[in-house]
Amino acid sequence: MILDQPSNSNTMHQSLELMQVLYSHYQIRLRRQVFVRTCMTLPLSSLLLFSKEKTTVIRL
Repeated sequence: MILDQPSNSNTMHQSLELMQVLYSHYQIRLRRQVFVRTCMTLPLSSLLLFSKEKTTVIRL
């Protein structure tokens, strides 16, 4: 990378940040899908404990 062009590196950094944000959104969406699937299969008692742990993860 050339250090003489700060504008170019800045746009690179911004696009990297955008990629990270999109990736984290994608991961959260995947977690929700997995969560819904396990909701349908698990019994209700274990589900309540599971949902308490999962909501803290999703809120982040």
